[in-house]
Amino acid sequence: MTIGLPVVMPAARAKALADIALAEIWLGRETMETALPPSLLKAETGDVLTIGAERGEWRITSVTDGLIRTAQLTRFDDRIYTPIRYPRRAKYPVGT
Repeated sequence: MTIGLPVVMPAARAKALADIALAEIWLGRETMETALPPSLLKAETGDVLTIGAERGEWRITSVTDGLIRTAQLTRFDDRIYTPIRYPRRAKYPVGT
């Protein structure tokens, strides 16, 4: 479910949130399904894994238990959540 609410925030913050949303959509294009080894029996949705033959990290989006425990994975990169520091605008005295 998605709930839309009006929000007031600085433009830089809104841009940062939009950048994160776009990056998540872009990374979400890469998905895979894999069987989990017994060493990952405690793995659950939201956990981040590094798969040996695959570059980078993957976030578990769902787990299916059965004879073989499988997981749906989506590409993950935690750098998209690091805020970009924009230079502050200079504040000039008013009326001088």
